[in-house]
Amino acid sequence: MTLITNRNFAMQRKTEHAFKHEVGYVNRGPLRMPATPMHPAQFCEPPIGTQDQSIHMLKAPQSPEDNAVGEVMTWHEAEREWAPLSGLGKRLAFSSAYLAAHGWTYAGACEHEIRHDK
Repeated sequence: MTLITNRNFAMQRKTEHAFKHEVGYVNRGPLRMPATPMHPAQFCEPPIGTQDQSIHMLKAPQSPEDNAVGEVMTWHEAEREWAPLSGLGKRLAFSSAYLAAHGWTYAGACEHEIRHDK
């Protein structure tokens, strides 16, 4: 059963919601943490004092150092969570603790501005 919610509620609980085109905001429930986390949350967070809403690269688990596969995300300081910039249907955000527990690591700030109008 798909539970559709309104935008205001979804924005208050970004880690529990996804946006699907022509459907709306879908409640996916809470993120499930693994029984044995791979890393603590700090492995997937930018340096202290990083600007809120800044854009960064996170390295996916199992990525070799010289050919890292990752995801560009926006940092939300107050919530300590990351919002993906790509794709519909993904959750609106993921906590740094969740991503680190699944093996993601912080790779660094993006040096170039990313445009959404193309």
